[in-house]
Amino acid sequence: MPSVAVRLKKQVAPRGLLQAVLTQAVEQVQSGGITTKQKALIVLGLAVTWFLRRLSQMKPRRGKHAPGPPFSIFSPLGHALLVLEKYPDLPDYYLELTKKYGRTIRLVVGAPLSPLDNILIITHPDSVKHILKDNFDNYPKGEDLIDYMHEVFGRSIFASNGDWWYHQRKTASMIFTGNNMMNEMVKIMINNNEALVAGLKASSNNGAKPVDIQRFFLSFTMDSFCEIGFGIKIGSLAAEMPPKWKKFVECWDELQVRCPHRAFHPEWKLQKQLAKLTRKGLPLGFLCRSEVEVAEMEEYVNKTIDEVIQVRLKTGAATKYSVMAGEPQPGQRTAGSPRSPGRGSPSRRNSSKGDENKRLDAVELFMNVEPPMTLLELREVVKGLILGGRDTTGVSIMWTFYELGCNPEIESKLREECRALCMDSPAEFHDAVKKAKYLDAVIRETIRLHSPVPIDAKKAANDDVLPDGTFVGKGWVVTYAPYVMARDEEYWGPDAEKWRPERWFEGSLAVKEPSPFVYSMFQAGPRICLGKDLALLEAKACVALMLRAGVSMTLWPGEKEPRYKMGMILAVDDGGMPMKVSFDH
Repeated sequence: MPSVAVRLKKQVAPRGLLQAVLTQAVEQVQSGGITTKQKALIVLGLAVTWFLRRLSQMKPRRGKHAPGPPFSIFSPLGHALLVLEKYPDLPDYYLELTKKYGRTIRLVVGAPLSPLDNILIITHPDSVKHILKDNFDNYPKGEDLIDYMHEVFGRSIFASNGDWWYHQRKTASMIFTGNNMMNEMVKIMINNNEALVAGLKASSNNGAKPVDIQRFFLSFTMDSFCEIGFGIKIGSLAAEMPPKWKKFVECWDELQVRCPHRAFHPEWKLQKQLAKLTRKGLPLGFLCRSEVEVAEMEEYVNKTIDEVIQVRLKTGAATKYSVMAGEPQPGQRTAGSPRSPGRGSPSRRNSSKGDENKRLDAVELFMNVEPPMTLLELREVVKGLILGGRDTTGVSIMWTFYELGCNPEIESKLREECRALCMDSPAEFHDAVKKAKYLDAVIRETIRLHSPVPIDAKKAANDDVLPDGTFVGKGWVVTYAPYVMARDEEYWGPDAEKWRPERWFEGSLAVKEPSPFVYSMFQAGPRICLGKDLALLEAKACVALMLRAGVSMTLWPGEKEPRYKMGMILAVDDGGMPMKVSFDH
């Protein structure tokens, strides 16, 4: 076996004087004679060797490093403090970085010589296409990303990979058939819109009091999706929300704010363990207060969802209208990934099959699989469906009415179109809404500028190089930012930061939809949003029905322009969005 000195000669770099000194020192250690000074030299030499080695590893193994804000290689935190400072306005900070450094930016979290994380921010369509489609398998949801969002996502479709993700997607796709939307979903939306208008009238005292429209539109989408997806009516649209559901939405919304913040606080895992001990009675709460509160909120959310599932399983669907899940129609996209497991894969479940003689909502579909789901798995599926069905669409409707209130001439034009829509039956209203071009432009423009999910992240499974030559290291977080891309003048014109529905009747937008890698608000590639058509239908139907009912909204006099609240979705801060709601009688 070679001596330590021989191995050191072969391994230590760089070569030269430093290596000679270290080799000699090690030989003296082996012979038994070494002074204190020589010991110090050994320690210093090893430290310098480690430093030079780490310095050499900072170079990209392929391609080039993306630019970013300057930092010192001796900084113990890299960009971490800067990111924490900017976190409340993170989408706007990413926009600022893009304008300064270009469409690919690198942030280093932790000591640059040995960082905790490298974050790449990408906003070029070719790079977005690369991670969402072309090299899809290399950019899953990383386990640490899944971990810190566990209380919100569980192992739902938003936080899973491989067989389990494919199975959920395949089964959930049966909810979103065209017949379902016409027969049941539009009917539910019409009924809930009547409750929405009644709730707004009661809360506003016919325009005399400010109304937080964020709360009402999130309640509208909550009630609608729970009835569509789970066959239950929860009644959260009442002027006074039922206490049980009031607490549920408060906990649910707060979890969506707190959990993403963990990404920049690596101590959260330790605090979570301390929170478990605190809840067992140990006096450690002062060390982990936030995690204790997160655990309490998660417990209430889980308890409420479990009750919903039990009621649904016991009593069946609350509606008499038939929702039927069948095989995809000719030309209809299937939900699978081009790299999804084959039909014969022994490790994945068989997806639920349609039965035209019974109502099939989400609970029914997911319980009708082989082998059957556990209640825990079903709860996590429900969490994902609530996130997709309530939150993103609710805030989109809210921002639509905010913009209409700021642009009365556009509101007037849109109201005229909506009042001409056919309401003779749910199916005819569905068709009329789909053909309403100005309504479509208004909703798409709102989703563009006020991206419901402003930032999304993946994690590189292996080293890679983006189309622009940027190196991506294994384990790096790769973030794409629809919020930033929506403000890029190259894609959207010199007024990209302005809300202007007319742009959808100009240039290439008048002929075809933009690339999903430019208009990336619904993701793209194998993970493209299953509920995209339902979300657009629900937003359009709600806006159209509200305008037909004579509802108008403007920001309450004296209120400041609403501010975003950094979280999973582009909601507003704790003050909500107080509006003056009036009714044209």
